[in-house]
Amino acid sequence: MAKCHYCGNLIEFKDETSAMTMHLKRCKEHPDNQELKRQKTQRDELGVVSSPHSTFDQEACQLELVKMFVGAELPFQFVENVFFRNFVNVLQPQFDIPPRCTLRRAICSLFHAERESLKILISKHRGRVCLTTDTWTSIQNLSYMNLTAHFIDKKWNLHKRILNFCKITSHTEEFMAKEVETCLNAWELNRVFSITIENASSNDVEIKFMKKWMNARNCLLLNGESIHMWCCAHILSLIVKEGLKDEDISITRIRKAVKYVRLSPSRLARFKGCVERENFFYKEIVDAKYVKELSKDKGHGVPLSKDWDFANMVLPFLKIFYMLLCVSTMMQA
Repeated sequence: MAKCHYCGNLIEFKDETSAMTMHLKRCKEHPDNQELKRQKTQRDELGVVSSPHSTFDQEACQLELVKMFVGAELPFQFVENVFFRNFVNVLQPQFDIPPRCTLRRAICSLFHAERESLKILISKHRGRVCLTTDTWTSIQNLSYMNLTAHFIDKKWNLHKRILNFCKITSHTEEFMAKEVETCLNAWELNRVFSITIENASSNDVEIKFMKKWMNARNCLLLNGESIHMWCCAHILSLIVKEGLKDEDISITRIRKAVKYVRLSPSRLARFKGCVERENFFYKEIVDAKYVKELSKDKGHGVPLSKDWDFANMVLPFLKIFYMLLCVSTMMQA
C-alpha cells in the first residue's frame, strides 16, 4: 500500500506505479492536477457557482431554481415538464419541485427582496443619480418605458440599475413625466443629476414638466439648468437618416430585395446557388415571382445598377457611424 502525500488516501499497487499515477490525476488535493484545473476553468467560464452546502437544503435549491427560471427566461409551465422533473429527481430525489403557481410567487418574492437590497445600496451612497429613459412599441403594438439609474458609489465604482420597466398607455409629455415621478417616489430618489433622453422636440416638454416638480422638491443642481442630456446614439441615427433621405428609393429597393430573398430558406438557397454559379454576375431573371413581388403594392421594382453603386459607395461611411453608435451605446449603458 502507498499513501498519498496530498490527500492521505491509501493506494494498493503491485509491481507497477500506474495505480499511483492514476490517483494523482484524480486527487483533488494535488496542486498540479491539470484535469481539475481545466474543469474549474470551464465552470468559471460558464459562470457555474459551486454549492457551499454539504447537505441537502430545500430552500437553497428552490432559490437556485428561481434564479434559473429568471436568468434563462423560462416559462413557468416548464417546471411541470415531465422530462425536467425526471432529470431533477435523478440529481436530487429529496428536492420537492414546486408547481408553477408556487414558482411564480417565489419569483415575485425574489424581485421584492432584490428591490429592497438595491434601495439599501442606493441609500448608502447618497450621491446623485443620472437617469436614462427610453420608450418603444413592440410588434404587438404595445408601448413600454424603461428607466435606468447610473450612479457612483463611495469606492468610485460605476453602477447601472434598471429601476422600472412598464407598459404605458400614452406618449404625452405629461403622462411620461408622471410615470418617471411615480417611479422615483417608489425608489425614494430625490437627488437627480441629469436625464438622458432621445433628441425629439416632444421630449423638451417632458423635461420641462420634470424640472418643475423636481425643483419644487429641491432635487436638482442649478435649478435643473444642466438636467437635460441628449442621447448621442439617437442624434447619430438622425444624422444618418437625414443623409440618406435623398436616396431613399434606392435603399427601399435593396431592402425589399434582401427581404424577399431571406423570406424562405428555399429562396435563399436558390440565390446562393446563382451567386456561386455565375460568380456574382448573374443578369438573367430566373425567379419571375421576384419581379412581380417587388413591383406590387406601389413598390419601386427590383434594384437597379445605380442602386448597388450607391450602396457600395456609402457603405464605408455607414460603417464609421455604426462603430460610433456601438461606442456611444456602450458608454450610455
